[in-house]
Amino acid sequence: MFNHQILNHKIIWLNETESTNLYASQLLKDNPADETAIVAAFQSSGKGQRQNIWQSESGKNILMSWIIYPTFLKPDELFFLNKATCRAILQFLKTHFNIEAKIKWPNDIYVGDKKIAGILIENSIMGNVIKHAIVGIGLNVNQTHWDELLKQKCTSIKLILQKESVVNEAIINLLSDLHQSYEVLMNKQFPALTDFYLKHLFRVNEEHLFRVNFETVKGVIIGVNHFGNLIVMVDGELKNFANKEIEYIIPD
Repeated sequence: MFNHQILNHKIIWLNETESTNLYASQLLKDNPADETAIVAAFQSSGKGQRQNIWQSESGKNILMSWIIYPTFLKPDELFFLNKATCRAILQFLKTHFNIEAKIKWPNDIYVGDKKIAGILIENSIMGNVIKHAIVGIGLNVNQTHWDELLKQKCTSIKLILQKESVVNEAIINLLSDLHQSYEVLMNKQFPALTDFYLKHLFRVNEEHLFRVNFETVKGVIIGVNHFGNLIVMVDGELKNFANKEIEYIIPD
């Protein structure tokens, strides 16, 4: 492990940890600086959404947690942090690699029909105050192989560009884009964040199959509401879905 400072970030580099989000939560007792980043070459128990395990080969990808103190947000504005994080990752991919990506609600980043990155945000709220947030990001850079269940669902920068990238350089660039989006969030430029999110929302305004309550339905994603629920037109009726209440059906 070693630390250094770059831009507005203190970066803690780890060869291996159980989970960068877990490491970040334990670090919070020491009151780390705003925008402290924990970066690991390998996670033994990396976490994704819905208790999924994030698979990553050692040293090949971005595995990072970013500690921030968004006390300027109200609890009902927290989904704007998700929007700002998605914006940063998409701008990172476009600016540095010319890769066009989409936001698969609520927390995945897709290129085509394959996942290139995942986000796991853990917030601490006391009363009407947001104490801190841990923004966990896993982004596939140089990995090209996954287990049987994931190999048809994942992609990476290397698979798309057919060349390797320098992971540590990519991390520094992503942190710069995160900082820029954090400033947009601090300035409460909510309409701009929402416009960007909707413009880049995976399968927006297209009819697709979804699974709701173990049934397959046809629906059209219209957008996302203020609280981060997905708005889908199903059988001529607008319905709001929270996380885990609706599942995309994506052909293999």
